[in-house]
Amino acid sequence: SIMFHHKQSPLGILLANLMAEEIGKVSGLPNLGVRSDQTIYDSGFAVLRLSKMPAALLELAFINHSRDRSRLQQPEFHSSVAKAITLAVKRYYQQ
Repeated sequence: SIMFHHKQSPLGILLANLMAEEIGKVSGLPNLGVRSDQTIYDSGFAVLRLSKMPAALLELAFINHSRDRSRLQQPEFHSSVAKAITLAVKRYYQQ
């Protein structure tokens, strides 16, 4: 899993870090960390750059990797990751 945030969004950074932490507890996949969207494009990702609210872009798994693909096919994976994202958002609002 990897999480991206827009470099000019401190609250987006917080949200991405909380999501990485919670997803890391349940996904069973390597955590590739939290990174600025500018590590990919100088201007960042439009979906993050143009957001008027804190935002994070999550890449939970990669279908071209056999271990990730296997996890993506498991309904339990979907449920546990959805719960982790929900918990991260709840924690964000409790900050």
